[in-house]
Amino acid sequence: MIGSVNYLYIDIETYSSLDLKTVGVYKYVESKDFKITLITYGSNQEDLSCVRIAEGETVPTELLALLINPKVTKIAHNAVFEMVCLGKYFSIEIDPKQWVCTAILATAQGLPRSLADLSLALGLDYKKQLNGVLLVNYFAKPNKKGEMNTPIENLEKWGEYVQYNMQDVRALIAL
Repeated sequence: MIGSVNYLYIDIETYSSLDLKTVGVYKYVESKDFKITLITYGSNQEDLSCVRIAEGETVPTELLALLINPKVTKIAHNAVFEMVCLGKYFSIEIDPKQWVCTAILATAQGLPRSLADLSLALGLDYKKQLNGVLLVNYFAKPNKKGEMNTPIENLEKWGEYVQYNMQDVRALIAL
């Protein structure tokens, strides 16, 4: 994939004990327990890859190379989140000039900002999964014990979460 990639579509899922909406992305990533749990990326619908970091999978060096390659345009919905999280997690320099934010592009056109609403408004074949909020609340936020729910604790939900992450990239590509 690396030799011919001009565009890299990417979406991540994360975990932190801090509430993202309350503290903002910069403080969120500074939490001692911040981690990226899933990364789905690809240059088109056919070559999507999902790295299940929470399951112990290693991030391919190819992906890291693409993230810092100035010839590759990175595309994400709410791209600042991906840029800040990826930069922090991998200790790499992220150049915002190499990124396109589809949420900002939608807003500039008077379209809905959320990926779910935008997908519906545009009648996309690939729509954002509506159960995503429940999955995010389960895997991306602390449970009642103040800990992270791991994939092994609920393999069925984890499989849905992986599909949710991949579906977000399919919707992103369809945009």
